[in-house]
Amino acid sequence: MTAAPRSSLRFGVMCTGTVFDAWQARCLDALLAVDGVEPGLLIVDARPRLSHRAGDRVTRLVRSENLLWKGFNDGFVARRSQALRKVDLGETFASVPRIDCTVTKRGKWSELFDAADVEIIRRHELDFLLRFAFGIVRGDVLTAARYGIWSFHHDDEAVVRGGPPCFWEIYDRDPVSGVMLQRLTERLDSGVVLHKGFVRTAATSYARNSDAVHFAGAAFPAKICRDILAGHDSHVTAAPTESKAPIRHNPTNRQMLRFLARQARSFVTGQVQSSVRRDHWNVGVVDAPIARFVDPSFAPAIRWLPRATSREVYVADPFGTRGREPNDNGTGTGESILVEAFDQRTQLGDIRALDVQTGRLGERAVLPDAVHMSYPYLVRHDGDLFCMPEAARGRGVRLFRARRFPDDWEDLGVLVPDVAAVDPTVFEHDGRWWLFFTDRDVDSNAALHVWHAPALRGPWSPHAANPVKTDVRSARPAGTPFVHEGRLYRPAQDCSETYGGAIAINDVEELTTDRFRERVAHRVRPEPSSRYPAGRHTLSAMGNQTLIDGKRRTFRGRTVASAIEAKLRRGLARAR
Repeated sequence: MTAAPRSSLRFGVMCTGTVFDAWQARCLDALLAVDGVEPGLLIVDARPRLSHRAGDRVTRLVRSENLLWKGFNDGFVARRSQALRKVDLGETFASVPRIDCTVTKRGKWSELFDAADVEIIRRHELDFLLRFAFGIVRGDVLTAARYGIWSFHHDDEAVVRGGPPCFWEIYDRDPVSGVMLQRLTERLDSGVVLHKGFVRTAATSYARNSDAVHFAGAAFPAKICRDILAGHDSHVTAAPTESKAPIRHNPTNRQMLRFLARQARSFVTGQVQSSVRRDHWNVGVVDAPIARFVDPSFAPAIRWLPRATSREVYVADPFGTRGREPNDNGTGTGESILVEAFDQRTQLGDIRALDVQTGRLGERAVLPDAVHMSYPYLVRHDGDLFCMPEAARGRGVRLFRARRFPDDWEDLGVLVPDVAAVDPTVFEHDGRWWLFFTDRDVDSNAALHVWHAPALRGPWSPHAANPVKTDVRSARPAGTPFVHEGRLYRPAQDCSETYGGAIAINDVEELTTDRFRERVAHRVRPEPSSRYPAGRHTLSAMGNQTLIDGKRRTFRGRTVASAIEAKLRRGLARAR
């Protein structure tokens, strides 16, 4: 269903006052940054905080089967979490009307608002209520705003119901952790899903996992508001979810002992492995067009290039072209491609030419820059060849034009300023130019942003639904988009289990300036018997051939001691 576009939206905040958790403050900041969205009411939980004598609290705690969880969560995690630190927004909401509400309990969990308070909320003519307080609310308050009450569930509701948030994915060793914004209904755990996202589970730290999940969802309410303002509100009125996932509760002392032991083992294992082994990438060529990778039965024969240089430098992110290159004779041999050359000693990369016949790597960068550069994405337009590399640390999306491929480029300047764009990928489709990237400031592997323009040089505008997708399994760009049998496909990284673990081929089902929808059609996974069995993260078209890269884990050799020393220095710095 497509409704008429709206010019403005007013919302209420269900809260305990004007001091919010940091993730909630970020959520509210994002809402207030949307043109036409404004706060209309603070709905404050006026119930007194429960207080008990210290002796009673100690007695209950000692007898509790959740003693270890409470001590771990309330003590260790609460002090380390960035998402849960307190932010005072009193000045921001100083002029916003406020209503203090109490609720009555129905049964063990349900909370009902007083009819008079519900009527006051209705009179403010709000479009939605954002729930940061109260418990399991039911009754007339659910319909007091036009689009109901929006509430977060910091797990994938199809896998985990109940709580605590972001915990059971680590305990169950699930590679991804979910977050959902839902519209509440009368049925518990049966809300209307407004938007979902997935991040990689931080297996060695509950605090980091909680932070990643909470911050990942902070942009969701603003995204839904932009959808509604553009006239797209069908997901707000869709059917509720019907999850049959088990309902989880706070872990018992026995479960916590097992959890802490697993975390310690994972941490030690990870530290040891990263000290003695490291990732090494290389480039391969497949003698088949990129569209063949849509076919799940396709088994590509990869011709891996010889190691390009020393053990300390690897190559990845290959891009090439088979058309006419602007070189000395104007013919172009198609034997050179561009790659990222990454120096593991400096942890910096640059863009160099690589000969696909010999594997010989150029001695100097073809796109000199002081910052780390990678992902030298190539696109041809109006007879010219352009390169749009990643330079997220320097901020901004930059474009270069080849004067002589592969080693002479003209800097055309910044197309999109002040964005930490990761793996920017530009292409023309349906008469418009599209730019895809993930945002390093939000999540390099999960938060997909889209921009669009009438021409390659711009002017560029952000997509109305940014971030259009939050999913570590299929968001980050991974090579050349292509059209096959009339459908647009987009390669993306699957970083759910490890960085660059596999490539997801997405079927882009809808792409307009205010709508985006895609589904994973196929995944390109590394073959266990391959020379590079640990990962794949770039797939790019080169005429009737396809370039791909692969990862394997190698022994650090002489750099083991320096890796351990660097870890100790970082650990001491954190301790201070």
